Amino acid sequence: MTSSAKVLNLTQAAVSQQVKRLEDCFGCALFERDRKGLKLTPTGQRLVVQARRLVRNNDEVWSAMNEAEFEGEIRLGMPSDFVRCFAHRSSGNSTRLGPACGCPLSAAQASACLKSSTAAKST
Repeated sequence: MTSSAKVLNLTQAAVSQQVKRLEDCFGCALFERDRKGLKLTPTGQRLVVQARRLVRNNDEVWSAMNEAEFEGEIRLGMPSDFVRCFAHRSSGNSTRLGPACGCPLSAAQASACLKSSTAAKST
């Protein structure tokens, strides 16, 4: 509890009290206590898995609602022998960035791609 309290910038008593409240709410012990310290019970382990999932979902919702959507075009350059392996993976990823994001794919020599990229920057 002491090391958790330091990470959370709380007192050890405050962390112990919160754990006690959780145990009272669930009606079971979340930790096994002995001279060596604390160890999660099977119920405590299940709670940790679910809590991590909740935190991850919260972070995803927060990010989705607070991040600006990307607008523009993503240009990827890769050797032609890699295109067959990776192009199908990258083309689906642009939809995750937002509807205003484009990721057109084309195969060309490196010099032609550089000219195209330079021309796009100047417009």
